[in-house]
Amino acid sequence: MNGYRGYMLRVNLSSGSCTKELIRREWLPLYVGGVGLGYRYLMEELEPGIEPLGADNKFIFMTGPL
Repeated sequence: MNGYRGYMLRVNLSSGSCTKELIRREWLPLYVGGVGLGYRYLMEELEPGIEPLGADNKFIFMTGPL
């Protein structure tokens, strides 16, 4: 899909580690823009009822294709 670099950077603030991951290409046409992709990653990776400010929660910055 044009406009995306195809990767995301996952940062673990507890350990200070950074890993480069491929964005799931099958999601790109379904969730246009960074907001849609961010929501999809949250839905996949978080359990319902997670503590909003807890250590297991995620904080996501996503950019769109433009």
